[in-house]
Amino acid sequence: MNHFIKFIFIVLSAFFWSCSKDSLFENLPAKTTGIEFNNRLIENDTLNIIDYEYVYNGGGVAVGDINNDGLEDVFFTGNQVASKLYLNNGDFKFTDITMDAGIKSGGWASGASFADINNDGFVDLYVSYTGSKNAENRRNKLYINNGDNTFSEKSKEYGLDLTDWTTHSAFFDLNNDGLLDVYLLNHANDFNNENVMKKLKEDGSGTSNDRLFLNTGKKFVEITKSANILKEGYGLGVAIIDLNEDGFDDIYVSNDYYYDDYLYINNGDSTFEESAAKYFKHFSNFAMGNDAADFNNDGLPDLLVLDMLPPDNFRRKKLVGPVGLDLFNATLQLGFEKQFMRNTLQLNNGNGYFSEIGQLAGIHSTDWSWSGLFADFDNDGRKDMYVTNGFKRDMTDRDFILYKAIQERKYGDESKSNILNVLHEMESAKISNFMFKNEGNLDFSNNTKEWGLDIPSLSNGAAYVDLNNDGFLDIVVNNIDDEAFIFRNNGAELTKHNYLKIKLEGNQADLSGAEVMLYHEDSVQMQTFYQQRGFQSSVSPILNFGLGEIGSVDSIIVRWKNEKQTIIRNVNPNTLVKVAYSDSQKKKSTGTEESASKPLFARDHSTGIKYLAKDYDLPDFKREPLMPHRYSKNGPGIAVGDVNNDGFEDLYVAGSSGENGYLFTDNGNGEFTGEVIDTTSYFMEEMSPLLFDANNDGFLDLYISSGGNDVPKPSQYYYDQFFLNDGSGKFIKRNDLIPQNPISSSKVAAADIDNDGDLDLLVTGRVFPGKFPLPTNSYIYRNDEGKFKDVTTTVLPELKQYGMITDALFTDFNNDGLMDIIMVGEWTDIAFFKNNGDAFSKLKIDNLQNRKGWWNGIAAGDFDNDGDVDYVIGNLGLNNPHNASAETPLSVYAKDFDKNDKIDPILTYYNDGVEHTVASRDMLIDQMSFLRSRFPRYKKFAESSFKEVLTEEERKGAYKLTANDFASVHLVNKGNGEFVVNELPVQAQFAPIFGMEVLDVDDDGLLDIVGQGNSHSTEVTVGPYDAHNGFVLINEGENQFKYMDSSSSGFYVPGDAKAIASIPRKERLFLVSTQNSDSLLVHSKSIEGSVRIPKDTRQLEIHLQDGTLRKQEVYHGSSYLSSSSNSIILNKHIEKIVARNYKDENSTVYQRNE
Repeated sequence: MNHFIKFIFIVLSAFFWSCSKDSLFENLPAKTTGIEFNNRLIENDTLNIIDYEYVYNGGGVAVGDINNDGLEDVFFTGNQVASKLYLNNGDFKFTDITMDAGIKSGGWASGASFADINNDGFVDLYVSYTGSKNAENRRNKLYINNGDNTFSEKSKEYGLDLTDWTTHSAFFDLNNDGLLDVYLLNHANDFNNENVMKKLKEDGSGTSNDRLFLNTGKKFVEITKSANILKEGYGLGVAIIDLNEDGFDDIYVSNDYYYDDYLYINNGDSTFEESAAKYFKHFSNFAMGNDAADFNNDGLPDLLVLDMLPPDNFRRKKLVGPVGLDLFNATLQLGFEKQFMRNTLQLNNGNGYFSEIGQLAGIHSTDWSWSGLFADFDNDGRKDMYVTNGFKRDMTDRDFILYKAIQERKYGDESKSNILNVLHEMESAKISNFMFKNEGNLDFSNNTKEWGLDIPSLSNGAAYVDLNNDGFLDIVVNNIDDEAFIFRNNGAELTKHNYLKIKLEGNQADLSGAEVMLYHEDSVQMQTFYQQRGFQSSVSPILNFGLGEIGSVDSIIVRWKNEKQTIIRNVNPNTLVKVAYSDSQKKKSTGTEESASKPLFARDHSTGIKYLAKDYDLPDFKREPLMPHRYSKNGPGIAVGDVNNDGFEDLYVAGSSGENGYLFTDNGNGEFTGEVIDTTSYFMEEMSPLLFDANNDGFLDLYISSGGNDVPKPSQYYYDQFFLNDGSGKFIKRNDLIPQNPISSSKVAAADIDNDGDLDLLVTGRVFPGKFPLPTNSYIYRNDEGKFKDVTTTVLPELKQYGMITDALFTDFNNDGLMDIIMVGEWTDIAFFKNNGDAFSKLKIDNLQNRKGWWNGIAAGDFDNDGDVDYVIGNLGLNNPHNASAETPLSVYAKDFDKNDKIDPILTYYNDGVEHTVASRDMLIDQMSFLRSRFPRYKKFAESSFKEVLTEEERKGAYKLTANDFASVHLVNKGNGEFVVNELPVQAQFAPIFGMEVLDVDDDGLLDIVGQGNSHSTEVTVGPYDAHNGFVLINEGENQFKYMDSSSSGFYVPGDAKAIASIPRKERLFLVSTQNSDSLLVHSKSIEGSVRIPKDTRQLEIHLQDGTLRKQEVYHGSSYLSSSSNSIILNKHIEKIVARNYKDENSTVYQRNE
């Protein structure tokens, strides 16, 4: 019987043990580990969030092997409680040795760093202090390791006994002299005016200025001012990172409130240059912890900065305040950078080009976040992301802020006790930390619950470390009012993934910044030796690489400072590899710098084409505050053509509101001369120019569509303009030859739709001024011997009030000899209109008609060389906050809900399966004041779905639009009106795509795509879509495109890019790109030559060397607001070119070797 009971006990024990191992992580209790640390806070009348706004910032974690026994030990900083040092005894058993080690308590400890400061082989401990009004209690402490599990406090002897309000310290070798220097991250203590904008002190005199100390070998000497560390701030995060890869460590500082983040680029001479705006386009607003690591395995360091945007609708609507346009603009006018309340993930594209992709990656909203850490927690070869969060009292609760303001206004200083009472009655808003599994392809999935980490908490500092040396990283977290988390990683039992641990040996200063590259076949992983990461914490110095199921590593390359390296080949997995700096060798030049392939394009300044688009800051959002973006900044467009028939193609650039357009004429020697074309009145904004021969006299005429949103209702300022060429290249206005329809238009394109030998026009409507999102008209104008007639009602009546059209193209998609139409727009599908000879009809294409997006631009080409035209459609992209899909679309409901003769557009989105308004309570009340009485408190509004914000009766009759797909796509033409839809590579989804040019850029016989985009027209809570820098999509055949970024292609257009056009000239091809409110850019590349085609050509047959036949159409109006050259770029693959006109007559225009 006893044996049976014993057997049952063993079985049950095994069962429960296995259940606890079902998740990757297991939280070990204090009774198991011996770690009883709890950063408990007790608030009172003198210590509270009102007096000290950083009272809930919590403590940090530092890990390191203090006695060199191969087991890493743990130190926690305490605020009101004593900091603790725990010795690792193995098997997750720890002993509190704080008192015996000589670590003294007292003061509000914040950050902690382990570092071997005196190079004796034992890690020392530096503890930062803040919080107390008594300066002595804020004195930082340096504990020198005596080598016997005891420490001696020697901050004064080393010159590091500072009494600033210090958040954290970062030790690194700033001048590569073999000695560890230190950067001290400080924060201001002025919490009464933290959100009051003022001119910052930038001369190093600010009391919250960070500090930089140089290690002289005997002590630390401050060099803050001489090193140009001069800006004050509310520093919460510091990362050491060699961002420009010049061999010297740089410093990134994340600052709270409206203070900019700082990037101090190391000049190599113990001075730095603040350069954040040179590398990054926008930043987190309330920036907290950060981390720098190569998360996508391309060998380049990326950057994560955390903020406090909640992921759920309730907390967003309850806690997040409005961001007014005036306030946002005021910060810019004071010299601050663009900042937005969300986590930012800056992807390093190389050569100093970054793209912020936090929303695309799905990690942008993790609530009030503190520590962010990149590490491969499941050892699959990809770095995951762990984020801690929590704030003890929701002091940003909008109802509380309203109550606080009323109390202060009514009672002044006496209001404090009432405010504190309300605060203390608030429940702690505990939510679980986040674990994002890296799925590859720049995508993360929330695996918090799946991996056993979904424990509500108030977590701050955190560190990763392999506490039991099983090759899988564990996690240690410092919590407020709870025991510290010791998350054991069960990956060794649950997965078959291998690992490799790298221990760098030598003086820590020599190790600082060392890059460890791990190579296996075509894959690479990189980790860099920096210990201070996340928030107020230091991670393990052992570099842990996950290998997945890889059985061996081809090579390990350690790139040390001072151009030294160590190479180890053919390494077996699941081992600890020790690499000593003393065994390194001088890096040998491989010649790769000289032999590296040159970029495809280069910026070209030889043409003399200089143009600055001046779009004035018009009050779109003042008139229509609920629009998702403005419509007054959508240009400028460009058109290419030989205006004076001298054999060289010229360029017209559209003028913005209040500005005339410019004609750049090629003077015959490769330079262009610009002249103003008097085309516009003050309010008229030119959009899409088109150079075409309207009257068949052999000279190109000029049509300009008028658009924008400058005038809030249809008027004469939206009339399009038409100019006849007098035969000498001069334009004469002849608006009497075109219909005058007062629409805010976008694209104009021309084609002979009725095969009568002249070019007809399509003009698309963009927006109904003052009545977003109501549909506007588009038109077809038939050419009757040089005079245009509106035949829309007869030819394509569906264009009347069709929608908000962004681009359209005349194209013969079905090869029947008639020019059809492809059309896209905002909130529309991808529409094909078939030319039936006397009229057009819209095709019903199953996989296109329900794909509603915010489409922008169209590019066409026979990408698979099969004799029909395929298409690439630029969309909003996937790096946005909306997460739209067929099941969870983004919608807009438009109606005069408050009956004041103005359209009220209400955008909605889905969160946890429920439809909510995008706009906050305040934004909606500003538009519809009757909602104030319906929602007197923010909490009630936050609890309400869209159907509870507006009643069924109020919603009745509203005009509704939806968008369910924001991916830019490639349409493969399969014939018979059938298309296969492929999403473009993920990098092409970083931002909206507008202008595209189709070219064989790598001369391999396949057409590629040169693209650009971004949008700075968004409303301020969303922020600009600005992650594109210009790109090339290389056609790899089989309908697959490979993304090539700007650093590789040389095509760099970082701004609010719109139109693009090509101009071939002899053996050079010029690409001209426009940017809204910015300079026009010209890039060029060498070509074999080009062929001008007959003016009446409809399409071309391009015979290639491999026997395939490429169809190429002739476009009058190509991509977004663009009309590019129709010359054919020659390369070695082209054997013959045959032109076909509208009469189906063929002529050979090029034959190789003839």
